[in-house]
Amino acid sequence: MTVASDRDYRRDFYRAVEQRQATDARQGQFYVPIYDHPMLKPQDVVSTLKDGIEFSVGRSVQILSGFRGSGKTSELLRLQGELRRDGFAVVYLDIEDYFNTELPVESASFELALAAGFAEGAQSQQALKPGRGDYWSRLRTFFSRIDVEVGLRTGLLDVKASLRDDATFRAQIRHALSTNRRKFREELHNFFAESAAAIDNPLGVVFIVDSIDHFRGRAERFQEVRESVEMLFSEGVEDLELPGLNVIYTVPVYVQPALGLRRDVLNIKVAEKDGTPCEAGLQALREVLAKRAPGGDMERLLGRDVDRVLAGSGGLIRDLLRLVSEIALVATALPVSQAELMRAESTVRANMQLSLSQEQLVILRGVRAKNELIPTKDGWPDATDLMARGAVLRYPNGQQPWFGVHPLLLPLLDEVT
Repeated sequence: MTVASDRDYRRDFYRAVEQRQATDARQGQFYVPIYDHPMLKPQDVVSTLKDGIEFSVGRSVQILSGFRGSGKTSELLRLQGELRRDGFAVVYLDIEDYFNTELPVESASFELALAAGFAEGAQSQQALKPGRGDYWSRLRTFFSRIDVEVGLRTGLLDVKASLRDDATFRAQIRHALSTNRRKFREELHNFFAESAAAIDNPLGVVFIVDSIDHFRGRAERFQEVRESVEMLFSEGVEDLELPGLNVIYTVPVYVQPALGLRRDVLNIKVAEKDGTPCEAGLQALREVLAKRAPGGDMERLLGRDVDRVLAGSGGLIRDLLRLVSEIALVATALPVSQAELMRAESTVRANMQLSLSQEQLVILRGVRAKNELIPTKDGWPDATDLMARGAVLRYPNGQQPWFGVHPLLLPLLDEVT
């Protein structure tokens, strides 16, 4: 077997860590079932979500949340794959395809997007029972019954463009809901009941609605966006329980839904509160990295600093891959030198530091001191932004998770301001 040159090794490692930790056909070669580890098994939300679906009688609603970069979407893709292997029909919708998540979301537009997204996913993936027609005809019927006009000449593209860019179209939907909410809900539920019944699957249909957690808005609009999402999952709760479907909604961490308990995907714990290493979390990340390293040999690049790099990721697979890709670029010889490793860490830190405000640094210092995140009302926009960036992490700790600051940002908190 020919041993790759250092440059070829770095190139191959770099290309491997550029791929996401996911389970689809293109990227599944790199997926590592980290929750198979006995110490991490209790944190596996996929098994809990599956049980919730299988224990229900054809209809359920479950709520999922998690910080961006925690692996939530990868786990949803795993759930989708496992459900399909078990015989369920699964329709996946990325709600961000329909909305600008920097702006407030209206209940009527959101519910119409659910219908359009389900029609697209079901039409492209699921087998129909004989004589049940197609989903686009059913969607057009739904629109006509609530007196909403949309061309649908190019199918889904018309709906997506109209929801994003056509204020007149959104006004039509808003009017349809406000003038007769009962009829709107009935027609929405009729659409889903008929669509679910048309799918040729005896076990049932699962509808995964992802990326609602991306609704957060900028500081000046944060409260408005937050209130719109919270209202969606409180006042609009009856509309979101869809007949004939097991639905999973992903929501922002600030939402406490009226639909039921929220389940959170936590970060992989790489250290305990007192700073001592957490071997279970480090081992899970070793497996993730070894899966991508050429020949499984990550020490050729990282030498004795493997655990330093794993811990520096904070338990975020996304940041682990970013850090290793930078190390693969800057290393001039193998294994990487201490100076080059520090340079790679500094580059990743600088990217995380971009646009951090003094107010956010104060929040981070508070998290470091108490391992808690309890922002003031005015501090919620900054706190949510920090969670979305991965600057603040949430770790499992028995019954009570705790918060920590991303390890690469800790040096910033010691700087004099």
